[in-house]
Amino acid sequence: MSEIDPQSSLPETPEEAAQSGTLIASIALKQRAGGIAIPAATVVIAFLMGGLVVLATGHNPLLAYRDIFNGAGLNWIFHPTTDVANTAAYNLSQTLLQTTTLILCGLAVAFAFRCGMFNIGGQGQYLIGLIVAN
Repeated sequence: MSEIDPQSSLPETPEEAAQSGTLIASIALKQRAGGIAIPAATVVIAFLMGGLVVLATGHNPLLAYRDIFNGAGLNWIFHPTTDVANTAAYNLSQTLLQTTTLILCGLAVAFAFRCGMFNIGGQGQYLIGLIVAN
């Protein structure tokens, strides 16, 4: 009687697993694709839901998204100009100034969650930082 090694039939690398067509390979592929596909699908769904809300108020969602894009100063990237009447560069700088602190506050809370801690003090930390910075 020969001895059967249960580990010998398992592929050693993910590439070998993907070529074998096993259930594990398909799960591994879905897991790798989920790192990009799920956030992209979430963004698309969020834009669609926002568009439905704007449409429900009787306005054109495409015009609303265009105005948000232009108001945030993002059109400056595609049409840079030195015209002082054009405020796109100013709008972009103001957007970055106001969102950077909120993004950093969100990252601080996300970091605590990834470490297994529960941080509910993000708003207070933001306010104290605001007071101390002035």
